Amino acid sequence: MKDKDIKSFTVEYEDGEKKSFEKGFMVEIRENVGAEDATVTFNMCGIGGQDLYLIISSVIQFGNQIGFFDKI
Repeated sequence: MKDKDIKSFTVEYEDGEKKSFEKGFMVEIRENVGAEDATVTFNMCGIGGQDLYLIISSVIQFGNQIGFFDKI
């Protein structure tokens, strides 16, 4: 199957409210049945080169803030 460009993401909240994003980054995690690993898929919509730098540096900063790297 040919990859398709993502046009937007829609988030549905528990109260039924929906919000669409035309620029963003989504990570899908699917646990592999019977295994101790998972398949991780990165989905992007409207993201360019500088945006990728912002995403990665923000995730690293978040990891630092929650003490993730202190344990490594």
